[in-house]
Amino acid sequence: MVSESRSGAFGADSCQKQKSFRPRFLSVAELLYEEGFKLYATEATSDWLNANGILANPVAWPSQESQNPSLPLVRRLVKDGKIDLVINLSNSNTKFVHDNYVIRRMAIDSGIALLTNFQSKLLAEDCL
Repeated sequence: MVSESRSGAFGADSCQKQKSFRPRFLSVAELLYEEGFKLYATEATSDWLNANGILANPVAWPSQESQNPSLPLVRRLVKDGKIDLVINLSNSNTKFVHDNYVIRRMAIDSGIALLTNFQSKLLAEDCL
């Protein structure tokens, strides 16, 4: 999510429940983009952000990295220090439960700021 010095990632999938989360995050995505963040998001979320006028770069889910060789790898972006913030909601109603866990675990293990619920999203939005 950000310009040359700051970036972040959103995680979401195409599950109907997850889609309902997206509008609540549009304002924070807009704010981060306006603040100069280069945004990265999983494919469906990236498509949705771009459709709403927010430039977002698609990345493959960790379990699908070999299936999408043209997309940047989340693991590589984290390892290379390209991600400064991860917004990833814990959601058990998705086929990407393990991928979400892997992304959150990578953030924690790498010392990257991690937002996992709406309340922390709202606090972060107020601080920006």
